[in-house]
Amino acid sequence: YVQAGLEFQIVLTGTLFNKILTYSLLGEVMLPLVTSVDTGKSPVDLLNVKGVLQLQIKVAKWLSINYNLSLIRAPLIQPDLQVINNLVLSFTINIL
Repeated sequence: YVQAGLEFQIVLTGTLFNKILTYSLLGEVMLPLVTSVDTGKSPVDLLNVKGVLQLQIKVAKWLSINYNLSLIRAPLIQPDLQVINNLVLSFTINIL
């Protein structure tokens, strides 16, 4: 399917505690004015909403813990709110 419309996005990023904690917060709203699928619903009923929270904690110079929480509402794909959680342990090595 294809959608076209108006989109608004806001992103907040920063660091805390002497760059040990890095955060990012994203909010996005898309009002589809045109869609390739005929649903009979109004553009407000098909409103796409996305929110993402990302946290990174530096445990050591070579080790970090990353957490990502996403909330997605895309009624044309899935009528329910989608909740996605990711937790990643990252190791970094410098070869040269």
